[in-house]
Order: sequence, then structure tokens, then C-alpha cells
Amino acid sequence: MGNEVRSPSRWGPPGPATVSPLTTLLPGHIAPERLCLEARWASLVPYAAAADLLAERAEAELGDERVSFIEGCPAEWQELPIPEGRIIVGIDGGYVRDWTEKKTNFEIIVARSMPEDRPPRYVGLVHGYDTKPKCRLVDVLTNQGFQANQDITFLTDGCEEIRALTEGIGPCSEHVLDWFRAT
Repeated sequence: MGNEVRSPSRWGPPGPATVSPLTTLLPGHIAPERLCLEARWASLVPYAAAADLLAERAEAELGDERVSFIEGCPAEWQELPIPEGRIIVGIDGGYVRDWTEKKTNFEIIVARSMPEDRPPRYVGLVHGYDTKPKCRLVDVLTNQGFQANQDITFLTDGCEEIRALTEGIGPCSEHVLDWFRAT
């Protein structure tokens, strides 16, 4: 009777909450039966429906698109810990022909974020179709430990769309025209 639970009722105040020693030992434990049911459900759902659910979840996690992602003031940035190193981001765009109609083109933008001490990460999007391009780039940088006082260099081709994408991400950022364009 030591782990007894009384629910709230008309006879008195609620008793102690449920206590489970197993939960304290294994906080992330999920019953195998539940995993089996989730796998079975996932196998019955059409691929398109599962992909739509995952896409909605990923879009919701990104947040709202903003003009600037710079937060705080210079005094707050100086109080941040010293960043681990510079991040270099190479961004370029190109046009791809529509596969079915072969008459129209659309612009894709691809970026590679290369911190000095961590593995690179990539992001790609279709310009004009993606509604949160700057959020996607900031998400990749944030996952690599980017902070406001971090030096970041954007290597771009000087294109208007790409410069607009990189502006307002970090106060310590610089834009450099890549060597291919300079030569």
C-alpha cells in the first residue's frame, strides 16, 4: 500500500501522485508494445501522408521567417562565451529546367556551412517556392553552435537573392565574392 494513489473525489483532497521506481531508473523507456503499434500504424499509412506529417512538423519547428535574426545588443554579445572558431558558408544558386514541361526554369540555392572544428552541414531550397529560406539557413547554423558573437564568412556570387538571404543573420558576418566570380 506504499505506492497507493487516490484520485480526487468528493470525499477529500487528492492523495499522493503515482510513484514508479522504474520511471526514475529508465526515464526514456518506451514499452515495446507501443513501438510495435507505432510501427504497424506507420506501415499502414500511405507514404504521402507520412511525408506530409513530417513536413508539417519540420515547418512548425522552424518558426516564423524574419528579416533579421540578430538578437540582443553588443553589450550582451560580449558576455557570450568565446566561440569555437569561424564558420565559413559557401552559397551558390543555379537554374534547373522543369523536368516535365521543359519550358520553364526554377532557381535552386545550395549552401555548405563549414565550421573550423565540426563537420560541414548542407541546406538546399528552391528560390520563390520555399517560404522560410532564411529560417532554414539559420537552423543549420544554430545546429552547429552559431552564436551572435561568432565570426561568419559568406562566400557568394554577389547575386541579389543570395545576399538578401545572408543579410541579418549575424552581426559579425562578412560577405566575400568567391574567387570564381572575381577571376
